[in-house]
Amino acid sequence: MPNNAPEISVIVPVYNVAGYVADCIASLRTQDFTDFEVIVVDDGATDDSHARAVAAIQGDARFSVIRQDNAGLSAARNTGLTRARGRFIAFVDSDDCVTSDYLSTLHSAIADTGSDWAACAVRFVFPEGEVQDHAALHSTPVPHGDGPRLMALNSWAQVIDHFPSAWNKLYRASLIHGLRFDEGLLFEDHAFFQRAARRTKNIAYVPRPLYLQTRARPGQITGEDTDGVFDQIEVLDRLANLMDGQKPGGVPAYATLASRLLYERAGVIRTPARRAAFLTAGSALLERHSVRYMPDWPRGIGASVGSEMANQAPLSIVIPWNGGIAALKQTCGALAAAEPCGAEIIIVCDRVPQAGAEAIVARFSVLACRVITARGAGVGHARNAGLEAAQGTYVQFLDAGDLVAPWMPLHWVNTMLDHAAQVGLGPFLIGKEPDAGFHDGWHDPTGLPAMPAQPHQITITPQLAIGLCPHPSPKLFARKFLQQNGLFFGTGALADWGFAIACVLHANRIIRFDKPGIAVAQEADCRQLWNKPLSPTAMAEAVGKIDGETLGLPPGWQHRLFARALWEKFAHIPMSRLARCQFLLDASMQVAALPPLPEGTQLDPYVGPRITALMQSAGQSRLRCIKRALGR
Repeated sequence: MPNNAPEISVIVPVYNVAGYVADCIASLRTQDFTDFEVIVVDDGATDDSHARAVAAIQGDARFSVIRQDNAGLSAARNTGLTRARGRFIAFVDSDDCVTSDYLSTLHSAIADTGSDWAACAVRFVFPEGEVQDHAALHSTPVPHGDGPRLMALNSWAQVIDHFPSAWNKLYRASLIHGLRFDEGLLFEDHAFFQRAARRTKNIAYVPRPLYLQTRARPGQITGEDTDGVFDQIEVLDRLANLMDGQKPGGVPAYATLASRLLYERAGVIRTPARRAAFLTAGSALLERHSVRYMPDWPRGIGASVGSEMANQAPLSIVIPWNGGIAALKQTCGALAAAEPCGAEIIIVCDRVPQAGAEAIVARFSVLACRVITARGAGVGHARNAGLEAAQGTYVQFLDAGDLVAPWMPLHWVNTMLDHAAQVGLGPFLIGKEPDAGFHDGWHDPTGLPAMPAQPHQITITPQLAIGLCPHPSPKLFARKFLQQNGLFFGTGALADWGFAIACVLHANRIIRFDKPGIAVAQEADCRQLWNKPLSPTAMAEAVGKIDGETLGLPPGWQHRLFARALWEKFAHIPMSRLARCQFLLDASMQVAALPPLPEGTQLDPYVGPRITALMQSAGQSRLRCIKRALGR
């Protein structure tokens, strides 16, 4: 190195990041380690990036700017490598920032451990200002500790545990001497990282988030649904040749690495045709290298992509539709914005022409939709028709107007696959307003464990089953489990009540999710949760169709369910004084037909005194029931 060479050279490639590059440069200018140079490579930016970079440098002699025709990120980094003079090299992407002690901490870590390079934890910075710290290790994503530690790279399994990024690391120039990034390809970091790892047996690691990476930026390479994702296949072919016998465990480590990268790339592909082509190419890649897809959901590799590569849809989402245009648009829009999970969407027309639904879903080209018609009228017939047509491993039944959280379909289906679960139960939001009410998914949670901090398996007793809120939207069901047990929706009032109870009592692997992934629609033109008018006679008939004896339901189950149904309508549906009287008179006649309320039966805790008094008259004369109903 020349006598006047800086200790560290930092390479910053720049391309169309006008809104970010000034902050990046500012974070480097404020480093408490001062013996460095920064080589800014303007890779033919077409926006104001160059001018903003120069302005941010403010004449600082440690910074130099090189302009070249656009040749890609790899070429820009390689240009920087040819100009770098330092004994150590760092790469910082121009839409990212680093803490003021970034260089000093990594430099000290190398000095203290004697390693040839150092890496640090990362802070992800999202558009709305939300941040999330990550250890930059796949095995332990949450950063722990403070000081540097030496981590072995004696096997390929140890190598692939680290983020394969060029950034968040400081390298001895001697370690990467002669190495270059593969030009003309995206995801160029991976091969560079593997080639560097082949040359050494350890890395110094600092479990502090010193590198601040911008996430979800428009135009960000790793987030674009373009044909560029196919570069990942070529990169993986090259990695297979790098992960040879120089370190042990190359084949299983490659299977894990390929699975992870295929899963990550699939996470941005929404276009159905491109997604199918990519997964076909991924399947051929695995076959070419004699490995199989290796899901590991605790480490972020979901089984859903493996299912897709085996031509099995992970999820079918069934949406009955009775003509509410705005409602269906809202639900389809939410599904289109959700993280892709290979779901098929089945719109079931309930007494409305298919053409109306087809015109709506045509606007959402990223959704794989089918439109069918129910053979009978009503939501139960529509859901059953959707179940019959479904091909996914799991089935979810939404109502038009429901909104899914962006993370929900992918997270829930991979959790279910990871546990081989038959039923998944989640909390939900009532309504879609910012102050929407939270519902934990149970009418009566007596005996239910506290809300989990993460999804976990739960055992449902008949007593708990009666307390379950039966609304299907915040639930997932294994399709074959439903079909093998002959579980279908009722076709009259309360179509989902008996279905939900039977499902949880037939299942032996049930997952309870920890946070709401669904906002249940409550608008007048949607299938409302509690606000849809029903007569007490219809409700009593629906409860009577539930086979409580076969399901092993405890004494008084009819009273509990009928009282709940009465309360839902009595409390939520606006009625005139006359209509309320007529409702209670009808209810009293149905109660009179019930057997006496078993001693000790506890109705839902929120059922009011009027409904409670009415149920206590079960088995008595109709006149007494009427008097109880009217409060006389």
